[in-house]
Amino acid sequence: IMPFSKKRAAMLSMFTALAISTSPAVFTEKLSTSSGQVHISQETVTPGTNRVPKIRAYTHKRVVQPLLSRSIDSILTDPESYGIMPALIYGEEKLIYIPASEYLSFKARPHEMKRWSDYLNFLTPENMTIAALGQLFTFSRDQKNGTKIENTKAEQAAEVVRFVQNNVLYDAIIETEQDYIRFPVETLFERNGDCEDLAILAASIMQSIGIKIAIIVLPPINTKEEKPHAALGVTGNFEGKYYDVGNERYYYTELNGKTRKIGSSQSRYRYRDVILYIPE
Repeated sequence: IMPFSKKRAAMLSMFTALAISTSPAVFTEKLSTSSGQVHISQETVTPGTNRVPKIRAYTHKRVVQPLLSRSIDSILTDPESYGIMPALIYGEEKLIYIPASEYLSFKARPHEMKRWSDYLNFLTPENMTIAALGQLFTFSRDQKNGTKIENTKAEQAAEVVRFVQNNVLYDAIIETEQDYIRFPVETLFERNGDCEDLAILAASIMQSIGIKIAIIVLPPINTKEEKPHAALGVTGNFEGKYYDVGNERYYYTELNGKTRKIGSSQSRYRYRDVILYIPE
């Protein structure tokens, strides 16, 4: 679907080599109340046991990435060397332009993970490509007369989830063999990623349009698991599985599936301990 030139193919070959050579993320963290505000709550007792999964939530400051100058309108008209993502947003066909220069800039930045809370450092709602993309979710058009309709925050969040699920490939090979955390522009440009990449992309888009989110981490349940599973917590008027943290309710959201809705979860993750990382 995405057009390739010889020049771009060579660039992507170089990017792939860089990705493989990047050090893998280290997923270890000693949790303590000193690392942020902690909230303890309970979920349904695990069937056949008396065990109640632990739910912890931490608020953290994130590292704000340096901004790149770009016009918001340019996401649909940018003439420079770019990657193109054809997408349906509220049923309208769009061509999303991701500048290669911006992709290269993020690719060259540190991707180090020392603790799970570092997921928040990869959120980039201030980035102009992400901010411009976010604006496409704030309005839809009436199919009869073409007039603009302002969408609710819940409608915006649901459409962002559909956009990520249907336009970014969940790649299990990346998950197990070439794992490192991507910035949202990288995920858009490459059009693939694993669970945390998809969650970080959707979270950044939502943040750019004022939707409160949390990165949800499900720690490994045994020594055979090398890394946790990552999902997204979304605030809004939804149904299904959620976590109450302070005055906010975060609905559990999986991005690695084309039909999963906000509030639904896979059965294998239903009774797991979770940690919510909430950006300040």
